[in-house]
Order: sequence, then structure tokens, then C-alpha cells
Amino acid sequence: MLIAHRAGTGRSREPPAQDRTPLIPRHVGEPIDPPGGDGENAIAAAGWLVRSLEVIYRDLARPWPVDQLAASYQAAYERGVSDMPADETPPDRPITLLATAIPRLISLAVAANVLHILPAAVLDAAIGNDVLGTLDLTAAGSLHRCHVALEAHARAHGYHADEWLPLAYEQAADWLEHASAAVDPPALIDHAQQAGRYAAVAIGSLDRNAPNAPEAITDTLAHLLTVCVFADTAPAGRQDK
Repeated sequence: MLIAHRAGTGRSREPPAQDRTPLIPRHVGEPIDPPGGDGENAIAAAGWLVRSLEVIYRDLARPWPVDQLAASYQAAYERGVSDMPADETPPDRPITLLATAIPRLISLAVAANVLHILPAAVLDAAIGNDVLGTLDLTAAGSLHRCHVALEAHARAHGYHADEWLPLAYEQAADWLEHASAAVDPPALIDHAQQAGRYAAVAIGSLDRNAPNAPEAITDTLAHLLTVCVFADTAPAGRQDK
């Protein structure tokens, strides 16, 4: 099994208690007015973000064909190539590759929280675009590194990394179909944080040479794919008022 949870809930399973590591604070201040603007007009001008989040989640909450998610995965993997140093050979050890994704996963969790928690008056269109760009860059870069780590582990243990990808597609399809901003935490924040937590679980499994290492890496990839699809959907959502 990739992740054991009740079918149709769209909620991800928490990793074991000893592996839970809060990545960032859950709450950010009280609403404030941006410098030089009055609150009512600024909130009205920045209302695109609130409306767009509703549109994005509405567009995500539908059945997702596996071939569409496979295409999204491949596109994210290719975008993530640019995150790898061009003049360096990737490390051979999967645990090293996963470790290099951790700083990006922390930035990913921050971007997801900022997108949902900061007041609409603070997040104008330019800042919102920057946050979404960070979201996509860190998610795609992390997915690429985790995929390369899975391939390295597969070579060392005599299996094919592609055998695990349908499980990631299947789980992401369930999560996306039930994605919602009305839960606590909202779906994007949940999956961004869970990607970091399961990457830590995978690193621990690799360090112990535990047999569940490919499952833990695949769990991470499923969460990252969910975030990447959100980032792919967001630009259209921003234009749909």
C-alpha cells in the first residue's frame, strides 16, 4: 500500500508520531493594511487572490485520469531539471539526494502557507505571482530530486522506479478529487507539509536500510505531484473571476 487512509476522504495519513516535524508556524498575525493604502480599497483590489483560491480548488475537485497525472508528473520532472546544478553529477546515494530536497521542501511549505494565511490586502497580484512561482519551483525541483533518489535506490536493489509511479498517480488523483480549502489545514498546505515529513521518513528508512524506503519516497512524490498540479491550475484560476 502507498498510504492507508479511508477512500474518498482525500485526507493524507500522518506519518508515525516520532517522524512528525512541524515545518513552520500555522498562524501569521492579524490582517493589516498595506503601506499607503486604505483597507477597504486595498482588500477590494487584492480580492483576486481569495476568489482565485476558490476557483482553483473548485477546478481541482474532479476526477483525474491517470494519463493526465502521468503527463503532469513528467512535466514537473522536466521543470525540476533546472534545479539541479548543471556542472555537477547528481550524488549516487539516494539518501544524499533526498537530503538536498529538504531546504526546498521547507520553502515549499512556507509558500503554501503564505498563499492561504496572509491577508488579501497584503497579497496583491504581483506578490501572489511570486508566491506561486516559488511554489512551482520548489515543488518541481523537489519532485525531480526525489525521483532521481528513487531511481538510485532502484538500481541498487534490483527493481524499476517506474513500478512505483502508478501508486503516486492513484493517490494524487484521490487527493485532488477531494481537495478543499475548507478543511484545516487547507489541502495545499497539508500536502506541502506532508511532502517534507515523508521525505524525512524516507531519509530515516534509507539510513536504516529499511524495506519501506521506496514506499516512503513514493509517498513524498505523490504529495509533490498534488502540489505541482495545484501550481499548474493556479494561473487559469487567477484569470477566472
